[in-house]
Amino acid sequence: MSNNQSDCGITLASHPPADIAGSTVPLGVYANTVVGNTASMNGLKGEGAGVGLFASAPGTKVYGNIVVNNTLIGNDLPGIAVHGHTPQQNLDNNVFIGNHISGNGPDTDDAYTPAPAGIMFLSVSPVAGTVIAQNVIDTEGIGVAWNAPGEARIQRNSFSGGIGIYNFGAGTVNAEGNWWGCLGGPIGLSAAFAGCATTYGPVTINTWASQALK
Repeated sequence: MSNNQSDCGITLASHPPADIAGSTVPLGVYANTVVGNTASMNGLKGEGAGVGLFASAPGTKVYGNIVVNNTLIGNDLPGIAVHGHTPQQNLDNNVFIGNHISGNGPDTDDAYTPAPAGIMFLSVSPVAGTVIAQNVIDTEGIGVAWNAPGEARIQRNSFSGGIGIYNFGAGTVNAEGNWWGCLGGPIGLSAAFAGCATTYGPVTINTWASQALK
């Protein structure tokens, strides 16, 4: 999944079914596992993430998916981009674990990130059950950008610098046990002078790892 200039490397996108008025068939993309892939150098001028999970119209659903042990490098949008642009969508219980994410671009439009980002999660609708864990995210201005109502568990990841977690403020972030690039963690003067990754917005941190993930 490399050098796709017009799209993401891997796309899970939910759209309403055509010409099925009153259908009882549940909409959605769910219970997929994206595992062991390399997605690199996809997209041109803001058109491609490494892995994209996208809900389109109200009522569409992208939920219960797992993105695990992938290598997502040098894509035009973030390594993983989750976009829910309208109300009444379901983006619950998506899990992103054990991925190596490096050197990707910023997100755009309403999913805008002020710097290149490893993971961007945007949702207008409330979100539950998001887990972002054990990922190694480096060479990004922002490790994880969270812009959604609801809680995210962003735990036991490795950040190498910049802003490890950027919370736009609509929801809450539990960020225990991450490696922030130095022993002192992201809090206080130690972060400023030791080159640690830091945080932006409300992020709950009581403990952090003392070494990087292997």
